[in-house]
Amino acid sequence: MWTRNRDVTNDHWVENAAAVSWYINNHNLKLQADYTNVHKQAALAFNGGPKGTDDQQVRFQAQILF
Repeated sequence: MWTRNRDVTNDHWVENAAAVSWYINNHNLKLQADYTNVHKQAALAFNGGPKGTDDQQVRFQAQILF
C-alpha cells in the first residue's frame, strides 16, 4: 500500500499482482503473463468524482532468441 501524504485521507494506492512464466526452451523461447488489480482511493482516482477506482491490467510477453 502506498500513500502520498499521511495528512490526507482517502489517498491509498494498492496494487495486487500475479504472474506466470513458461520457459519452453530456457531463455531462448519463453512466454510470460501477469495480472494486476490497481485500487486507488478517491483522492488519487483522477476521475473528477468522489469515488475511487479499481482497474485491471493484463500483460503478455513472448521472447524468442535465435
